[in-house]
Amino acid sequence: MNSPTPARGQTTRSSTPLNSKAGKYSRKERERRFLLSGEAPNSTDRVQIIDRYINRTRLRLRSVDGIVWKLAKIEDIEPGVKRITNLYLSREEFDLLATLPAREARKERSRVDHQGVQWAIDIYESGVIICEVEIEPEDQIAIPDWCGEEVTGNPGYSGFALAE
Repeated sequence: MNSPTPARGQTTRSSTPLNSKAGKYSRKERERRFLLSGEAPNSTDRVQIIDRYINRTRLRLRSVDGIVWKLAKIEDIEPGVKRITNLYLSREEFDLLATLPAREARKERSRVDHQGVQWAIDIYESGVIICEVEIEPEDQIAIPDWCGEEVTGNPGYSGFALAE
C-alpha cells in the first residue's frame, strides 16, 4: 500500500533532509585553547595520544595509551567550535587505517581541575604545550594563571598544524 502524498507545504518523516540528523551521531565541541605560560600544574592523570590526520581528508585516527582506538571526522564550524563524529575501532581496524598516508602528532595529555573545571594540557613531542578547556556558550570560566596567549581559532595551533 502506498503512503499518501503530503499536501504542498507539509512534510513527512521520510522527506526530512538527511543532514538534519547530523547531531544524532556527532557533537559540537566548543573549546578555548591557550599556550602554557610558566610551569604546568602537576597531574597524575596522564595518557599518551597518537593522532594521525589522514591526508586530503577531515579524518583523524587516534590511539589513546594503545588501548582505545577511534576515527573522527572533524568539521570546523567557527573559531573554537567543531563538529566531531567519532567511531570506535578494533585494534585491527586501527592498524589497517594507519597504513593510509597521514601527518602524525604525538602528545602526552594530562587532566587538571581548576576551580571545578577540567582542563587538558597537551605536551607535544615538538615541545609545544597547549592548555584547553571544553565549554558551553553560556559558561563563564576563570582562566588559570598558567595559561598564556590564547590561540583559539589560530590555524597554526590546530592539531593538524602541529602534526608532522
